Amino acid sequence: MGLMKTEKGISDHLLDALNGVTTGLLNLVRPKWRHSDSWVRQDAVRRLSNPKVLAKVARTAPDDNVRSEAVKKLTDTAVLAEIAQEDESDRVRREAVEAIDDKALLAKVAQKDYSEWVRQAAVNKIADQALLAQIAQSDKSANVRNRAVIKISDQALLARIAQADESETVRKTAVTQITEQALLAQIAQTDKSAAVRSTAVAGIADQAQLAKIAQTNPNNDVRRYAMDAITEPALLAEVVCSGKYRGEHGSIYAVLKLTDQSLLAEIARSDLDSGTRMAAAKKLADQELAQRVYAEIARSGAADVDRRDALVMLTDQSVLAEFAQSDPNRLVRLTAVKRLKDQSLIAKIALCDPNGFIRLTAAKELQDKAALLEVVRSEIERTDTDNSVCAYAAWHVTKEQLDGIAWSERSKAKKLAGIMTRVSICALCREPVETRLVDWKGRCGSCSGAS
Repeated sequence: MGLMKTEKGISDHLLDALNGVTTGLLNLVRPKWRHSDSWVRQDAVRRLSNPKVLAKVARTAPDDNVRSEAVKKLTDTAVLAEIAQEDESDRVRREAVEAIDDKALLAKVAQKDYSEWVRQAAVNKIADQALLAQIAQSDKSANVRNRAVIKISDQALLARIAQADESETVRKTAVTQITEQALLAQIAQTDKSAAVRSTAVAGIADQAQLAKIAQTNPNNDVRRYAMDAITEPALLAEVVCSGKYRGEHGSIYAVLKLTDQSLLAEIARSDLDSGTRMAAAKKLADQELAQRVYAEIARSGAADVDRRDALVMLTDQSVLAEFAQSDPNRLVRLTAVKRLKDQSLIAKIALCDPNGFIRLTAAKELQDKAALLEVVRSEIERTDTDNSVCAYAAWHVTKEQLDGIAWSERSKAKKLAGIMTRVSICALCREPVETRLVDWKGRCGSCSGAS
């Protein structure tokens, strides 16, 4: 049995070797376009010039790539027509279609070829508007319909397609070719796709129509496209003040486009939306009016984020002091504290604010060591001592000053010592940090990792 297997293996090897020799010999004697190597065959076809040989290769070569190379060099319209209809490869049929001009054949291929790729190639070469209209409305492929729509000039037909085709891409293509302003305005308001509505807006020149879209369209991007196209300041102001979506980002965007100071002043004074008023105030040349608007917004029932934005823009220290001391929202107070310049008021907040982080923020603004020393004493006396506030102030005064504090009880001094043991100051960012989290260079975790 072993001997028989060995003999079979030897015979298989001999047969393979013989086949290799035979193939090699055939490659030497037959035309290169019939070579066993596909790349050699393709290269040989590129060099062919004999129309009959090219036709034969285009019809009979088993390799799609080789047939494709032959089709590219064919000039015989009859052979091209045959291949355009009968070749099994979509690619080869497409190559043939791109080389023919027979209107009847192109029409047949455009309507009947099973490959949308080939049908598109045929549509690209068709100029007959009636046929293009038929394809644009009936082909099952959106890509083919789209190619047909690109070549259509009938405005009524484009209008129907723009409103009825199921494909967003096809509708967009139709819209780009429509010139009737009223229809574009209708599509901009009603199409289910925001992309199609935006495309319609791009074709509208009528300023009144654009303003209406900017005021009423439910999609923010569509409204912005409309506002981008509006050039009349009065219409932009109308969009800001009377749009259905006033107060949203779109109306603020319209304000940013305005340059007319009187319009900006009117919006800043009287618009009902605080965000829109802020946007207008920031563009005012009249800084006195702008400051009044910021103060009004900060005092209003606006969203806290708008009130904080207003405080950031305020320079009036008396108004900032009002909010730093009494506003119920801690983030609003914090924003105001950061804008204060009065050291005595900052010291008062560092001592009295109920929020530890705000007391710490105020303490960081203090320049007088005596005021910082008072912060240390006050924190230790509090029942809700904030270790970070206490440590920050303590580490920024001298040891002699700390030792000179007259404590109401001896335990207070121990309390301070304990806090200073547990909380250190980062050598780089100067922020209070738990001592156990400081590295050997005195840096907190954030600074140690960053360096």
